[in-house]
Amino acid sequence: MAAWVAGQYAHITFSDQNNFRKALQCVVSRMQDSELPVRVDSVFALRSFIEACKDLNEIRPILPQLLDEFFKLMNEVENEDLVFTLETIVDKFGEEMAPYALGLLLHSGGV
Repeated sequence: MAAWVAGQYAHITFSDQNNFRKALQCVVSRMQDSELPVRVDSVFALRSFIEACKDLNEIRPILPQLLDEFFKLMNEVENEDLVFTLETIVDKFGEEMAPYALGLLLHSGGV
C-alpha cells in the first residue's frame, strides 16, 4: 500500500528533489518484499516514478537491479500492468536496454 501511495504522488513537483529520490528508493526496496502483493504494487508505482523522472540518472544506476527484480516478479505472476511498466522502462531507456534484450524477449513471450 505504501508503494501505491508513493506512486500516486510521483508526478508532483518536489521542492526538494531528495524527497523524490527517497520515495523512489522506498518503492524500489519494496520490489524485494517477501509478500507478492507488495512487490506487484511497487512495480505499478515504479511506472509512475519512471514517467515522472526528469533526470534518468536517478534511475540509471539501479537499472540492472530493477530489471532483475522485475524479471523475477514476471516469473511469479502474469499481469498486464507489469508489461506496461516494462514498456515504460524500455521507452525511457531505449538503446540502453540492449544488454537486457534476452531477458526482455524471454519474459515477453518472444522466445
